[in-house]
Amino acid sequence: MRLSDLTEHGTLVAERRAADSEYAAESDRLAAAAQLSAIIVDYRARHGLSQSELGRQLGWKQPQVARLENGEHLPNLASLRTLAQHKIVSVVVDGSGINMRRPTPRKRPVGRKKATGDMQLRNVATKTASAGKTAGKSAGRSAASRKAVATKTAHRKSKAAKATSRAR
Repeated sequence: MRLSDLTEHGTLVAERRAADSEYAAESDRLAAAAQLSAIIVDYRARHGLSQSELGRQLGWKQPQVARLENGEHLPNLASLRTLAQHKIVSVVVDGSGINMRRPTPRKRPVGRKKATGDMQLRNVATKTASAGKTAGKSAGRSAASRKAVATKTAHRKSKAAKATSRAR
């Protein structure tokens, strides 16, 4: 058999739907389940999560995630609400039925950048290194000098905290 002799999947489904009304009805009934299945699988892939890890995030057990990913089980309202609250799916119910999609990402205000994991690690490393330098500098000071430096630092931090709280 040649590849050109094979019939495309879409053509086979259309022919079967036309010939078998029960198949067409079941296919329509499970369309939302198949749509949700694709969204959950995509979400897990983008976030590098296993079914168990996603289940823990949602407060579910792994089999519940597996059933929804299977695409043959209709989700209940509580499951849809949980998925929507965790911003995994956006659900719209209207006269034409249930429409599910991935939620659109929110845009950040101009001028603000989100710190990536690498940047956060660098910031922690910088803070740790600078704390070590401070400790090293103060090691040669007298006790009174170290206390004065600590007092000035605490005073600066409290002023900054007050200014920040007033700005809010």
